[in-house]
Amino acid sequence: VRPGQNAADVARAALRQQGARPLDSAEFETTGLVWDQFSDGNPGNDFVTQNYNSENEPPAVGVSALLATQNTWTTVSTAVFAFEDGGPTDRCPSLVRECKGPQFFDGFNDVAWLELRGCCTLGVTWFGTSTDEADMALNLDFSWSPEDGVHFDAETVFLHENGHVVGLGHSDVAGAVMEATYAGVRRILHQDDKNGITDLYPAAADTTAPSFSSGSSGTDVTFTLASALTAGETATLAYTQPGSDPRIQDAVGNPTASFSGQAITNNTVAAAAGTLHVGDLDATSEKLEKGSWQASVTITVHEATHGLLVSNAEVTGTFSQNGTTIFGSCTTGGSDTCTINSGPFPSKGGNATFTVDNVTHSVLTYLPTDNHDPDGDSNGTSIALSK
Repeated sequence: VRPGQNAADVARAALRQQGARPLDSAEFETTGLVWDQFSDGNPGNDFVTQNYNSENEPPAVGVSALLATQNTWTTVSTAVFAFEDGGPTDRCPSLVRECKGPQFFDGFNDVAWLELRGCCTLGVTWFGTSTDEADMALNLDFSWSPEDGVHFDAETVFLHENGHVVGLGHSDVAGAVMEATYAGVRRILHQDDKNGITDLYPAAADTTAPSFSSGSSGTDVTFTLASALTAGETATLAYTQPGSDPRIQDAVGNPTASFSGQAITNNTVAAAAGTLHVGDLDATSEKLEKGSWQASVTITVHEATHGLLVSNAEVTGTFSQNGTTIFGSCTTGGSDTCTINSGPFPSKGGNATFTVDNVTHSVLTYLPTDNHDPDGDSNGTSIALSK
């Protein structure tokens, strides 16, 4: 809509120029396009195939813009609708008025670039209400990509027009892809758009009670759902196996055979979750040449809620002795432990202290108050450097 124009007047003019007019609700009751294959009970045809005609394609625009929008609509997790790329074509979309000859259903869903009638129409999609076919064209009379205030973003317009292919009309929700007028780059669906496609093609609820099989990945116990959870669904895992599993430990480090209450929200999950605590620190020292000493601390990292041992946790800490401070770090591996070496202390004797400074993990959070430390000093341990 150009400056100074009325959006409603522009919309009515665009319809007239395409040989159409607005619908009067008092005159008509209409049914939009809803693709029958998604409800025919045959999962082998649950897709809409589109073909792309690159003739007259503007510079800096390619089929990738169209394919990106197919993927955007297809990956709405709450809907079963899906696009399929049918490859290139040289057909002119048969339902689009600007193609030569009469408009007719040819059984293909084609996309092309044409000079469309009217001053302000960026794109048009024609479809049938009783015949499942949808054809699209974008207007060569405009400058396309990149978006700079003068050019228009092809992916945004393809995304909107493919919303019509899905079967959606225009939305009056601000920010929705299916708003009637172009308002800049929009390549991500608004919740209103997702609600629309979900209403037309809802994903069936999974009524199967989840079941689990257990295995191991490194030293974490991993559980795999026998059936995938649907979006927003959560299962609660209770795990029991005969005997004691050294990979599963209680809060004080004793092996245990079960835990419960672990929430999972995807198809494959590791049992470890929640917060981290540092287990008992195993400190040793070694006398080096010329009277210096090297101290070592072996650290075990647990998951606080269930006491699970944790791998891939990075531990940083500090050795201190008589004013000498040495920093170190290590990452827990397959044994869920790691060792930090101090390097040489110049002192010929006395005690050194090691303090855990931090523990980081890609999922879990370190809480120093959760440490289990034999010395009772929160997160430090004393190391004897001499007898």
